[in-house]
Amino acid sequence: MHMTKPIKKAARTGARAPEGAVTQPNVVELQRRNVEKLLRRALKMADPLQGAIGVQSSQLLSLGNHLHSALEEALANAEDPLDKFSKLLPSIEAYLKINRQFDRFARLNHDLVQQLADAQRVKPGSGRDQSEELRS
Repeated sequence: MHMTKPIKKAARTGARAPEGAVTQPNVVELQRRNVEKLLRRALKMADPLQGAIGVQSSQLLSLGNHLHSALEEALANAEDPLDKFSKLLPSIEAYLKINRQFDRFARLNHDLVQQLADAQRVKPGSGRDQSEELRS
């Protein structure tokens, strides 16, 4: 759902939206808080590789959020959105590249979490799963 121009202007300036207008939560602020949480969590990680992936991910998300806001604003203020869209294509492509890279980091992190979990289940040198030993 897109906000209308008066609502967007009100959101940017901090003014109240027109009476009766349907408003959305401040998505930009919520995204910023989530990026900060991700960064704080990444900086506390015991595994340095997992922490580095988390830091890079939070930086990419922050950059992507800023770029997305700029693109939304440029399109909302355009007299001819289709003409403006074609001029914004390089920025849109950059935004998509940022998202693809974030996806790669998310997959790397998932794989790393799996590897760390697998390593904790198997005792070093035994080659046996700890849960198997508990059952015997």
